[in-house]
Amino acid sequence: MFAQFTQKLDVSAAMTKLVTYLPNLIAAVILAFIFWVILKLTKRIFSSAMLRANVPEEASDIVVRFAGYVVIIIAISIPSVPKPMLGSRIHQYSLLN
Repeated sequence: MFAQFTQKLDVSAAMTKLVTYLPNLIAAVILAFIFWVILKLTKRIFSSAMLRANVPEEASDIVVRFAGYVVIIIAISIPSVPKPMLGSRIHQYSLLN
């Protein structure tokens, strides 16, 4: 019975898919952590700058929230950047060619 189950399940194909998907998952978790740290640092920097500038708290909250949204939008848009632009082929897109 177990042999029939494993034959229908095709365990080796499932493990192959899992192993090929795992690096992408690890990279996504690492990027999410990096951008979470960037988000926290950005909010802290903007918050302290607004406090030093004696900006009212309501306006400060709006600016800090906006800065956080900008970081989130950048983090979300990074996967949509074409791969050649991220690597060493960026010279192909320069105007100096």
